Amino acid sequence: MAEMTDVLAIDPIMPSAEQLDFDRMVINYDRDADILLIHFDGPRPAVILDVDDHLSLGLDPVSHEVVGLQIEAYLLAAVFKRPQLMGLAQVAGIPDDEIDAIRGWMQPAVVAQGTIRSLLDALRPHTV
Repeated sequence: MAEMTDVLAIDPIMPSAEQLDFDRMVINYDRDADILLIHFDGPRPAVILDVDDHLSLGLDPVSHEVVGLQIEAYLLAAVFKRPQLMGLAQVAGIPDDEIDAIRGWMQPAVVAQGTIRSLLDALRPHTV
């Protein structure tokens, strides 16, 4: 039970955009699993902390610094919930025709709702 308490007590340290070196960032898409992985400073050991149904944080196991993101059900669901995530598709190596097809399935009202939801989430302090 002590292990569960330790996990619940983790307070992730989120880097600011200014702290990230985008040239060192690695973005990979696993098509079979439909998972998008974002490593802020290249792949490194991390423990996963789930934020919601699709988004998880990769945490340095010692410092609790957020070292990456994992987005599950990326094309199946996450991009419909958070449409701005489509901005990562091309960088992740997803073909343009597939990106265009997915954007075609997104209804404008759904995209607007998802974008507004994401903005509100960003403005609200994140608690885990």
